[in-house]
Amino acid sequence: MLYFRGTGSFSELVKLTSRPNYSRAPIRRAPATQAPRLVLWLALIAIIVVGAWYVLRSRGVDGAIRRGLSLLQGAQSAAEVDAALAQWEREYGAGDRRDEIITAMLERFPLSDLHVRELLVHVAGADYGDRADDWKRWRESRRHLRLGEQPKLQAGERIKLEKRWEAPVGLTAWFSTIISLDGRIYVSSLGAGFDVVDDEADGVVRVDGASGASEYIFRPLSRRGSDIVGIAAGANRLFVASRGGAIYAIDLDGGVIWEAAIDGIVFSPPLSMDVNRDGMDDAVIATRTGRIVALSGANGKPIWSLGASRRPGGRGSANDEVAAAATLAAGHIASDSSPDILAVFPDATLRILLSATGAPRLEQTERAGFLAGSVVCGNRPAGAPRAYIADREARIWSLTRAERKVDLVPTWMAAQQATVIAVPRTIDLVEGNAPAVLACTSGAARGGGAVSLLDATGVRWRYVVDGAVWSTPVVANLSREREKDAGRREIVVCSVVTDLDGQQRGVLLVLSMDGHVLRTLDLPAPADAAPLICDIDGDQKLDLLIADRAGMLHCYATEGVGPVEWGSFLGDTHNTSNSVNAYSFGQTPFGYQARWRPGF
Repeated sequence: MLYFRGTGSFSELVKLTSRPNYSRAPIRRAPATQAPRLVLWLALIAIIVVGAWYVLRSRGVDGAIRRGLSLLQGAQSAAEVDAALAQWEREYGAGDRRDEIITAMLERFPLSDLHVRELLVHVAGADYGDRADDWKRWRESRRHLRLGEQPKLQAGERIKLEKRWEAPVGLTAWFSTIISLDGRIYVSSLGAGFDVVDDEADGVVRVDGASGASEYIFRPLSRRGSDIVGIAAGANRLFVASRGGAIYAIDLDGGVIWEAAIDGIVFSPPLSMDVNRDGMDDAVIATRTGRIVALSGANGKPIWSLGASRRPGGRGSANDEVAAAATLAAGHIASDSSPDILAVFPDATLRILLSATGAPRLEQTERAGFLAGSVVCGNRPAGAPRAYIADREARIWSLTRAERKVDLVPTWMAAQQATVIAVPRTIDLVEGNAPAVLACTSGAARGGGAVSLLDATGVRWRYVVDGAVWSTPVVANLSREREKDAGRREIVVCSVVTDLDGQQRGVLLVLSMDGHVLRTLDLPAPADAAPLICDIDGDQKLDLLIADRAGMLHCYATEGVGPVEWGSFLGDTHNTSNSVNAYSFGQTPFGYQARWRPGF
C-alpha cells in the first residue's frame, strides 16, 4: 500500500506522475567540452602512474642495495663474500638497473664502508677503492664514451694520435713480435693465414719508419710450419723462429747466416742473450711440449738442451685450443751473480734455469696453467719479488727469494672469472718501494676484459673495457706536458669488441696512471699483437705502431718525448721481459738502437 503525503485528489496524482520526468533524462553535452576533460583525466592518471613507478623503483634500488649490504655483513672470507654476492644476484641482480644502482651507491652510501665498496665493485666491474673523485670521473667518462664522445680531460692530459701511414705486413697474433731498429721496423708475419699450408706470405717484413714502405726481406726455406711466430735482435742479426721448428739467423737485410732445426712446434718468440759468455748473443727457443734449447748465435749449433716438461693429460696438451708454448724471460732470480732464464708453461709448470748451462734451479707445478708469461724485476729494493707471473685464472704470482730459496707465492687476483693472456708489466710508482703490477685480462664476467694496477694494498684501480684484451700493453709518456710532470706516463692497450651482430672490431685505449681514459681510437680491424712505442724516424718524438688482423701496420705520431718504460711486447728487442732492459732500450736514441744489448 502506498501512502502519499498531501491533500491532492487521486486524479491529480495520476496527472502528476504521468508527466515526463525531464529531471531524469540524460544530459547531452557537446563533444567539444568532453574532450579536454578526458585529456586532463588521462594526464593526471599518467602523472600518478609515473610518479608511483619512480618512487617504487627508487625504493627498489635502495632496497636492493641494502639487501646486498645485509648479506655482506656476515661474510668474512673471500669465498663467503662471493657466496653473498651470488645470493644477491639470485634475489635481485643489477639487470637493467646497473647504472641506477651505481649512481645511488655513489651518491647515497659511504665509500668508507668496505661492504659498500664490495657491492659497488661487483656491480660496476671497475674499482677505485674509496676515492670518490675517481669514481665520479669514471662514471662521467663512461657516460661520454657511451655517447660516442671523447672523455672530459683535465689540464695537460690531451693525447695526440695523428695517423702517419699504414703498411701491409701480413697477419699477426698475440705472440707476434714487432721490433724497431734505427728507423727500420721488423715484423714476424703469419702471412695470409695462420697455419696455412704453403703460405708464400709467411716471413719477416721490414717497414721504413719514415715512409711506411714495406717489403719481405726473408721467407722461410722450409715450407713445413712456415708461420713466423717471433723474432729477436742479436748482434747485427735477427733470430727468426718458425712454427715448424726451423730457426734462422739472418742479417738486417734478410740474408741467411745459418739455419737450425729443433724437434717440436714453436708458438713463442726467441729470447736473445749471451748464454755462454763468448761475446755474441745466442738464441733460446721453447717448444710447445716444454723443451728449451739454446743455440749458438755464431753457427746455430746447440749449446744446451732441456727436455720436455709436459705432464700427460695436463693443460696445454696437444688438443689444447690455445696456441701457446713456454714463454721466456731473463734476469737475476735465483742468484745475483749470474742471470737465469724463467720459463712458464701452459700445463702449469714453472722452471728457473741457469742460463749458462740450462741446469734447473727450480721446477714447480701449480693448479692453473700459464699463458701470459712473466716479467722480471730488474730494479728492485731488498726483499722485493724477483719476478711476477700471471696464470690463466687471472691470479698474479710473485717469485721471492730468501735464504737462497725461491718461492712462488699467490699475490693478487687481477679480476674474477677472467683469463690472462697479456704479459704483466711492472710499474715503478714510488722510489724504493716494490713495483706495482699492471695486468690485463680477457674473458671476464659480462664479456669484458679489464686493466688493473695492483700494489701492496691490493687493487689500486681496475678499469673494465668493452671486449677482451689480448695484446700486452705498452707504457710511455705520450703527453705534450712532459716538462710539467716528469713522472707522467700513459698506458696503451688494445681491446677486441664483439658487437651485437657478432662482428668484431678493435679499440685502442690510452689510460692514465690513475686508471682514467684519456683517449680512445677505433681501429680499422681488431688488433691482437702488442703495440710498439719508439722514435722511428729520429724526430725525437715517440710514435705508436699497431698491427691488426687485416694484415696492416698503422703508425701514429704522438707528442711524447719519453720516457718509454715498456715499449714492446717482451720489453726490448731481445725479448728479455726484464724491467731494467725494457727501460734501458726505451731510452736508447735513434741511431743507437741496433747496437743495444741487454745488461746482465
